Amino acid sequence: HLPQNYDLVSKTDWCHLSNIVYAFDTYCVKTYLEQRANIFKNEISQKEKQLNHYKMLPMSITFALGSFLKQLPAFQSLSRTNQLFLCKNNLRRLMFLNLHELNQACFSEPWQIDACKSIWEFICGPDLYKQFANIQISAEKLIIADPIMTRLWIITLFFSTPLFSYYDSKSSMIKVRKNSLLIDIQTIYITLLWKYLLNRHGPMESIRIYSNLVFAFLSMLRIGLEVNIRLRTQKDLASIHETLDDLTKLDIN
Repeated sequence: HLPQNYDLVSKTDWCHLSNIVYAFDTYCVKTYLEQRANIFKNEISQKEKQLNHYKMLPMSITFALGSFLKQLPAFQSLSRTNQLFLCKNNLRRLMFLNLHELNQACFSEPWQIDACKSIWEFICGPDLYKQFANIQISAEKLIIADPIMTRLWIITLFFSTPLFSYYDSKSSMIKVRKNSLLIDIQTIYITLLWKYLLNRHGPMESIRIYSNLVFAFLSMLRIGLEVNIRLRTQKDLASIHETLDDLTKLDIN
């Protein structure tokens, strides 16, 4: 049951929200900017070197997000099995939502925007890239520029079980233990998000904003699944898939 009163954000809640924004800036944004600075230092010509160069962008987005999420006390309170479950099943699924938030938080020079575009064109291929670009444009229209809201949404989604639509519990080697723990954590964050939206925007506008969040993420999740299929099935992109998979391991960050 979500609270209906839009005057429910306590001093403790504001402190929690402030800590989330600070932690994201410190562990995600800062890490991403440091790694992005190294991506385009030298011109790359040989195909093998170019591929290693191109995989640095999705790697830096995923690595930065993992650095942030693993600092959350809620994550650290979980068993290692459950931590691994969340990272393995959900970290890569949040890459495009995190990319959206990083684009909002970080200034980019025109040449950096063009370089990133060429990387995504290479990774997605021409047809899939058109869908990817359209979803990016749509997300910029649907998701209001509010770092508290977006970062809370990322956390809420991370503690889902799981985000992968084609997840097969019979074939997975990683099993979640005490599923109620993850549900309890997710409930805490989604309630905090709803209270924050009600406080800022009132009931009707909060419903619209939240509906747009859900729609935008489902679009990102769909295109993300298609991109991941391409990474797994295209021989020349396999190393990118393997690198991103390695980043879901707990000991990487």
